[in-house]
Amino acid sequence: MNWLRIAPSLPAIALASGIAFSASADEHGQELGDLKKRYEDELAILDAQFNLEKRRAEIAEQRRIAAEETRDAKLAAEMKLIIVNRALVMQVDAPRQNCDATNAMRYHCERKVDCAEIEVDEKLCGSPAVNGGAMILEVQFSCGTSQRTRTFPFGQLAYLECR
Repeated sequence: MNWLRIAPSLPAIALASGIAFSASADEHGQELGDLKKRYEDELAILDAQFNLEKRRAEIAEQRRIAAEETRDAKLAAEMKLIIVNRALVMQVDAPRQNCDATNAMRYHCERKVDCAEIEVDEKLCGSPAVNGGAMILEVQFSCGTSQRTRTFPFGQLAYLECR
């Protein structure tokens, strides 16, 4: 090999390979950027799919609950079970002075054919009487498809039935 002929071309080779390396680095940087962008896009798609599946599961659960409630309501209508809509303890001469006894009446009577005798007193929701006037319990409830309202005086027993 003739070193004199090769020697002048070594700097040219080094310079050319440096330029090629530099161009190669730019190409790799661009390729890396493209890969990063594609990765982020695919990650966003996977995240959207995960959220979609999660939402589908929530909707399925809501549909199951709604179907169960509908089935219960149909069953209650067919069997004529008590469904308490509203119960208020109020002062006779001032009906705006009242307290909500709905939860207490639901506890005792909900989804039963008849409701045990319940003492109408302050234990249902307190006493809203301002001036010590006469108090009543008014219960609005459903029996199957019919709506009923019953009123009971304070100190008496309340008894609801769907027969």
